[in-house]
Amino acid sequence: MTEGIDTEVWVEEFLTDLIEKTGLDVAIEELSLDNEDVLQVQLGGQDSARMIGREGQVLDALQHIVVTAAIHNGLGRQRVVVDVERYRSRRELRLRDDAQRFAEEVLSTGRPLDFHPMSPRDRRLVHITVAEMNGVVTESLGQGADRFVRIKPAE
Repeated sequence: MTEGIDTEVWVEEFLTDLIEKTGLDVAIEELSLDNEDVLQVQLGGQDSARMIGREGQVLDALQHIVVTAAIHNGLGRQRVVVDVERYRSRRELRLRDDAQRFAEEVLSTGRPLDFHPMSPRDRRLVHITVAEMNGVVTESLGQGADRFVRIKPAE
C-alpha cells in the first residue's frame, strides 16, 4: 500500500461516488477488515437486487471496477471484496449444496452431470467441494463464458 493512502477511506469514498452515479438506492452498510486482512464491503438498499444482477454479474463487474481502480490509484493488491446483502455467502452455500447433491447422484447413477456455465470463482468452489468426496472427480470444459464443470465417477 502506498504511504498516506488509507484503503478503507479510499474504498468508501470511491464506492459511494460510484453508487451515487448509478442512481440506484444502495449504500455501504458495513466496511471492515476480516481476520485475513481482506477489506469486506457490504452494500444494501431498495435496489440491492439490481446491484447484484443476474447470477451476480453486476456485482462481479462492480468488484472488478473497485479492485482495478484501487490498484490504479496506488493501493497495491490488498484484497477488497464487495458484496450486496451477503449474496456471495448465500451463493457459496447454494453451490456447495448443489455440488454435493450432483456428486451423490453421479455416485448412485454412474453417469456424469454438468453444471451450467459459471464464473471461475464458482467453478473453483465446485472443484474444491467435490474434491472432498470419494468416488467422484471434476473437470472444467468449454471456453470463455461457456466454461462449465462436469462431475463424473472417479476412474
